[in-house]
Amino acid sequence: MKLLQLVVLITLVSCSHKEPWQHSAIRNTNPNYDMAKLSYEADSLNRGIRLELIRQSQTIEGYLNVLTFEIPPHGENLHQAEISLIANGKEFSFLVDRLEGGQRLHLSEKALDKLIELFQNYEEVTIHIAHYTQTFSSVSFDKQYRKLCFKPPRFMPEKFVTFELY
Repeated sequence: MKLLQLVVLITLVSCSHKEPWQHSAIRNTNPNYDMAKLSYEADSLNRGIRLELIRQSQTIEGYLNVLTFEIPPHGENLHQAEISLIANGKEFSFLVDRLEGGQRLHLSEKALDKLIELFQNYEEVTIHIAHYTQTFSSVSFDKQYRKLCFKPPRFMPEKFVTFELY
């Protein structure tokens, strides 16, 4: 009996599939406090890249993070780095802002728009930054991106629930 339980447990654990795109949100009718984040974790500590799309109110910002070492600056400009977006054999290069500490990049509006377009049109997108490279699956990106862009209704049901203690 214990052997059967062990086999069932191993089967369930091995069959579990983790969604690569992770969505989290803080919903609020006040636009200043309505936020959401869509992220894709790095596949390697040494060479992987973590992608974050963060929405606050109406604005979506994109960030690329590495977990080890600094991203080298582009030439003499210490505040920018070069990234390449690759999909279906096509490569697009952008200069993006390198944030303090050198392990986080803020995507420009053009780079973010191109990245979203590539995720919507191709199955895989590769991001290359210096010696960091990661291929991202765009499976379920559209569904998760719609969640990121979702705006809460003006009146939320929890606003109508009140409790009074006597």
